[in-house]
Amino acid sequence: MSKAKTKPTPGQCMVKGLKDVADVLDAGGMAEVEKRFTVRSMKIPKPAITASEVAEVRGSLGISQGVFADLLGVSASAVRAWERGANPLSGMAERFLDAIRSDPEYWRKKVKKAAA
Repeated sequence: MSKAKTKPTPGQCMVKGLKDVADVLDAGGMAEVEKRFTVRSMKIPKPAITASEVAEVRGSLGISQGVFADLLGVSASAVRAWERGANPLSGMAERFLDAIRSDPEYWRKKVKKAAA
């Protein structure tokens, strides 16, 4: 019986990538690194934010839909529509909400400072 091959973790992929860069640096210096490794070859996965997660992110900041809308640079009706699942979020909004979700304390401080 063979073991199922598991997908490497993001951390394992990063370590492998750094080792690859180090090997290329050792072999040909920075010029070779610039030829082999470009930003064009990197794909950044888009976070998927559901309607309930929009409300959870806003709730984690403890702010109203109107204040949340101001923070995001959108209308309060857009936030309401996202939270009801009536409208999809743009890719930019999904990335911003993902950033807020990853460090809500930072964003709570930003909102509090802006309100002062």
